[in-house]
Order: sequence, then structure tokens, then C-alpha cells
Amino acid sequence: MRQKVQLRTYALVCAIILIGFAATVATLYHAYFKTYTQHAEEVSSLASEGIYYQLDSMLARPITVVQSMANDTLLRSFMEQETARSDDPAFADTLRDYLQGYHARYGYSSVFFVSSVTNRYYYYGSAAKSLDPKDPKNAWYYDFLSSGAVWKIQIADDPISANAKTVFVTARLNSAQGQALGVIGVGLRMDTMQTLLASYEKRFDVRAFLVSHDGNVQLSTDHGSSDNVRLSEVTGSAESTQKLLHSQAGAKFFWDETELGRIYIGSRYIPGLAWYLVVENDTTPVIHALRQRMYAGIALALAVMVGVLATITAALRYYNKRIIALTEEAARASRSFFERATAEMFESIVDIDITHDRVSNECSMAHFRKLGLNPAMPYSELLPILCEGQLQPEFRDGYLRLFSPQSILTAYDSGINSLRYDAIMTSDGEHYGWMRIIARILRWEQDGSIHLLTYQQNIDAEKRQETHLLDQMQRDAMTGLYDKMATEEHMREALSMVPLHAYAFFIIDIDNFKGINDRFGHAAGDFAIIAFAHTLANSLRDSDIIGRIGGDEFAALLALSSRDLAAQKAAKLVTALSQTVVFEGQEIPLSASIGVALSTASGGVFETLYRHADVALYHTKHSGKNGFMIYGEF
Repeated sequence: MRQKVQLRTYALVCAIILIGFAATVATLYHAYFKTYTQHAEEVSSLASEGIYYQLDSMLARPITVVQSMANDTLLRSFMEQETARSDDPAFADTLRDYLQGYHARYGYSSVFFVSSVTNRYYYYGSAAKSLDPKDPKNAWYYDFLSSGAVWKIQIADDPISANAKTVFVTARLNSAQGQALGVIGVGLRMDTMQTLLASYEKRFDVRAFLVSHDGNVQLSTDHGSSDNVRLSEVTGSAESTQKLLHSQAGAKFFWDETELGRIYIGSRYIPGLAWYLVVENDTTPVIHALRQRMYAGIALALAVMVGVLATITAALRYYNKRIIALTEEAARASRSFFERATAEMFESIVDIDITHDRVSNECSMAHFRKLGLNPAMPYSELLPILCEGQLQPEFRDGYLRLFSPQSILTAYDSGINSLRYDAIMTSDGEHYGWMRIIARILRWEQDGSIHLLTYQQNIDAEKRQETHLLDQMQRDAMTGLYDKMATEEHMREALSMVPLHAYAFFIIDIDNFKGINDRFGHAAGDFAIIAFAHTLANSLRDSDIIGRIGGDEFAALLALSSRDLAAQKAAKLVTALSQTVVFEGQEIPLSASIGVALSTASGGVFETLYRHADVALYHTKHSGKNGFMIYGEF
């Protein structure tokens, strides 16, 4: 009887142990599964955003470069001579040197010009060749000309680089009368994008593809467009392809059970390439490993029961503690992995519980303490203090409007789950730089609360490059001064910002410049223009607006409070610009005629200033040149 009771007791204890252990493992498995799923979604979304913005930045520079080349007045003037100089080898050599300069500067795989006048294809690294209009490989050129577009991104085989698949950025070069002189363009090899995809795949353990509208994989780390691989073949689901490629608005992610396993997959449309970026996170290996650990835990429980029969109390205590310790260690290792993965791309990650208006966890609280703030305060009170201490004044209102608790809840109710804001910020109160705040709005499954996860990414170098490129686009290629369009734009802006301020507008013309070209040659004329512009720039202040508005004509807008000061400055300029420059042993005499108009006499209207200064310049030239006149003094 006692033996039966003992057996029943042992059987009951074993059953309780087995059921309890299985329930514990199943609960922990379910919790870990949810945690991993959520992190997989976050990492996939962040990888997709990172690749998208890197591709967008990669395409932005060649677009800017091509537009700059298409607006190059010297190139336009040079190509207008093509018909007259078609048999001159020096003409093709000069153009090839020009294209070679852009290739050497930016490293593009292809820099070319196609003439609409002669159908010649000029390439930076080889002699010019003629395009055959009947050759289908040249259809891209004629399609672009007939489209009427100013610039375009096209994807085609590069005939110079062994038909390598290339992204071509092209722009139309028009004559001064608006007629097409040809197409200027640069090429970006597809393997550059392939390297980018590979770097993100390695960092975030995902797979990335560039896919066309019809579902063909155009580029991945394993395939190119020539492989004719369908997206459904690599994902294992034709239904996924239909969901991913039907919309061009925003990012779309979802879970899918395919024949290859359970994957988290999403797409984002890239307008510049007219392709979709597809990011796939295959969780099957991790889920399989997790299940193996669960099965191993159950097997461990069966082995433990043998020892429990001898020492039930001690064994139960020991193994329960051991199981809990192992589970917590696994959970900590998982969290650490995802924190390291996101930290490689973002400087700080903060979790805010919007529903309860508070900082959510200890890591986020530590971030606020590092900034000298009290994380125990409500988030709505912390936000304006954070703006005051970190953001430059012009960015604070926009940041407060976007990230206030009410705005976050309104955005979530409207179906918006991603936000982005660029601002100049500081972390120490002294050093400022551009930062990009990327935010995700999520509903927390545990209590249904709305959370805001914000990530800060340093984009200071990217912003500085954009500013530099914008300034370069506005510069005259020969003199480095503002070109005509940029000069007028900056002057109009200055006049409109301080309309009552006293300005003097100067038009400065090189005397007898045609004679310099005729006597000494065009190369000497170009040298004279550069020397003249250098002297003019050195004679004016950094705050003055200076530009080249014609071949030998310059303009300047100076903040001067009186007519006497304008006359004094004009006299000094005449003296400074009266000089002799030496080019290849030849002395070239230079002088300037100046017309001046005052904003106080023209109402601060740019057109009126220009007209008055032009009239004054006319009188200066007819009074012997090498001098100046102020409008209204003749």
C-alpha cells in the first residue's frame, strides 16, 4: 500500500513537474517569439529606410552634376560651333577633355555627350562615333529627345563598358534660342548599388531586391536583370509579389507563410528608378532554433525527473532556478543583439509611452538624464525643454508640432506610423550639426498603449555636401562668381528682405574687350576675364553680392548708405580694375566702365535698378570709358 502511495506521489510529482515545465517553456517561447517578431519588424523597416535613403542620395549627386553641365554656358557656346568645326580634330579633343574632367572628378563609369545636330556620340575615354538612328540600342536617345523632358533617369546597357547594365542620368542641352543641341549624361554602374545592398544584408541579416513592376528581379546580391529571375521564385510566394508591387505610396510590410518558411517582407517604391525596393527577413532559421531549444528543455525535464525521485525538494528548487536563469539569459542576449544592430546605424533610441505621457524604460530615462533632464517628468513637459536645449530656434516650432502627444495620436489614428524630421541640433550646447529624427508609432500589445520610438541619425556630412553642390550649381564655371540667374536671385532676395535699406547697384563692363580677343586671341580674352573677376572680388566685401551677367559684363549689389559713398567706391573700383595683365609674354591693358544706380531713387525694385545702371553705363562709355557715372548725374 505504501509503495502504491509512493508511486502515485512520484507519478503526481512527475506529472506536475512535466506539465509545469512544459507550460513555462511554452509561455517563454511565446513571449520570446513575440519579442523577436517585433524586433524583426523594426530591423526590417529600418534596413528598408536606410537602403531607400542611401539610393536616393546616390542618385541625387549625378542629377545635380548633369543639370549643372546642361546649364554650362561655355559648353552651350562651344557646341553651337560644332557644325562649323565638325572636321576639326581639336574640337572633338576639347570636348573629350571636358568630359574627362567630370569623369576624373566624380568617378562615374560613363560621361558622354550626344549631338542632335550631327548624331555624334562623344565619350570621355574614346574618339567620337556616329549613332545609327535605326539601331534599337540607340532608341533611348531619340525617345528622350522626343519626350520634351529636361532630364531623365534611364537604365540601359553601356556600349562602352562591355554592355554593363548602367543607370544613366541625362539632361537636354539647349541653345540660347531654346533648340536642342544634344544630350549630356553620366552613367552609374549597377554594381555600385549591388555593393550597397550587400552591406545592408550583412549588417541586418536581411535580403534586399530591386524589382520592376512586372515582378522581375532587376538587382540583388545574387542576381541581375539578365538572369530573368522572378520575385516569386526567391520569396516562394506569388501572392506576396501581388501585394508588394501594386502601390507606389509609402512602405508596405506584412508577414507571409511561404513554401520556404515564415518571412517578414515589405516594399517601397523608388520613383527615380521606377523600381520597388523589396526587403525580406526570413525568420525560419531563428524560429527553428527556438523550437529546438524548447524541445531540448522538455527532454531536460524528463532527465531531471529521474533525479527528482531521489531528492524531490532540492531538485525542484534547483532546476526551477536554473530554467529561469537560462531563459532570462536568452532573452537578454536577444535584446542585446537587436540593440547592437540598431546602434550601428542610429546614435540614440528613445521609447516614449504616449498614452500615459511618460518615458517608457530605463534606457530611455538614462538618455534624458545624460541631457540633464528629469525623466520622471511627463513627456509633454519634457518636450519643450528638450527643444529649448537641443534645437536651433528655427527648428523648434516644427519639432513641437510634429512630436507633441496629440499630434502623435492623431497621426496614428490616421494610419501614419512613420515620421521624419531634419534639424540642426546639439548634445553638448556648443557643437551643432544636422540630425535626422526618424520615429515609429506602435501599439504595445501588453497594455494597448501607443508608443513612440525615436531614432537619431547624424546627417551633417550629407547636408554639407548638399549645400556645397547647390552653391557650385550657382557659380560661373570660368570666374567662380555667381552666374546671371543666381546673381539676380540673390539680389532680389536682398532687396526684398530689407526693402528700406540703402543699396548701390553696379554694372561693370570691361573696356574694349572685343579688341582684346581680336588682338591677343580668345585664350587671352578668357585669361583677362578671370583676372578682372579676381580683382573685382578682392575689391569688394564678403557681404556684397557679385556675379558675372554676360561675357565681359559683371554686376554687384553693395549696402551703401549714401550717394557719396557709392561714388567713392566706384572711383576705387575704376582705379583697381585699371591694370595690365601678362599672358604668355603679352601685356594686356585692362580698364572698366561702370554704371551705378541707387535703390533710394528706384524704390528698391531690381528691374528699375538694372535699367538705371545700364543707362549710367551707356553714358560712361560715351564719355571716354575708364570711369563711372551715377544715374541722374548726366
